Amino acid sequence: MSFNPIVIEKGLYPGFTRSMLEYNKARAINPGIMAAAMEIQSNGAYEKLGWLGALPSVKQWVGELNAKEFNSYDYTIKNLDWATGVPINENDIDDDQTGALSMFSAALAQRIMVHPEKMMFDLLINGDSDLAYDGSAFFADRTAPNDNLLAGTGVTLSALKTDLISALVAMAKFADDQGEKLNARGNMIVCPVALQFNFESLVYSPADPTATGGVDTYNPFANKFTVIGDPRLDADDSTDWYLLSSREIVKPLIYQKRQEGRPRLEKTPHTKTWVYSADYRGNGGYGIPTLAVKTVNA
Repeated sequence: MSFNPIVIEKGLYPGFTRSMLEYNKARAINPGIMAAAMEIQSNGAYEKLGWLGALPSVKQWVGELNAKEFNSYDYTIKNLDWATGVPINENDIDDDQTGALSMFSAALAQRIMVHPEKMMFDLLINGDSDLAYDGSAFFADRTAPNDNLLAGTGVTLSALKTDLISALVAMAKFADDQGEKLNARGNMIVCPVALQFNFESLVYSPADPTATGGVDTYNPFANKFTVIGDPRLDADDSTDWYLLSSREIVKPLIYQKRQEGRPRLEKTPHTKTWVYSADYRGNGGYGIPTLAVKTVNA
């Protein structure tokens, strides 16, 4: 087979598009961490998200309507370029008898599609130092009652049960920037893989796994949470975990999308090497801190 880049593009690019569509369908069924991220379609180099301040609360309308303006926040998410690629030698294309090159399209599409998930985990890991829209660290010992950085009591089933209750109660008591109680209910546990199976036992069992004496006790956590374990959290700290609320309109995390993934095929000058790559534009950022709690174990 003689090398024809136009023919190669026509073979590779549709495979990339198909893989992207298939991954989008799978994510719609099982969004994972992306369920806790509000997706924003960006139309420029950046988006200014000063509107993250709370809406005015509802009060009795007596006389002239008292319309309170948003608090003024200067929070901007800049879109970045992200890319991945693989070199292809013309000889490999000429000699390909198995169709192995077609796997590159699926592999590149997968890399592009899972990258936003990586950004969301990185946001959680760095949340005790990176700033939210209000200028404080996303996870911080904030002014009462909005302290969303809690001390844990351990990683046994009993300790996780105790700390999960503490995180749920703390989140329910959080208030917006106008003092209105949010009554937010955490429904997603994000944890290291080292804790995943304990959490799954704790929240998926119909009976309370911490009950003693063999008593079949009702489990108030049963079927009320999604548990997501990820090894990136193990690499950071295998005992810290997060409670998130993904039910609100504005969510704890933000995925800002500027440009969908797209493939490219470019020749390296004066060589027989071509680079088959894919790139996209976008970025991640923080949404509402009071929809997230980090529990830290010493």
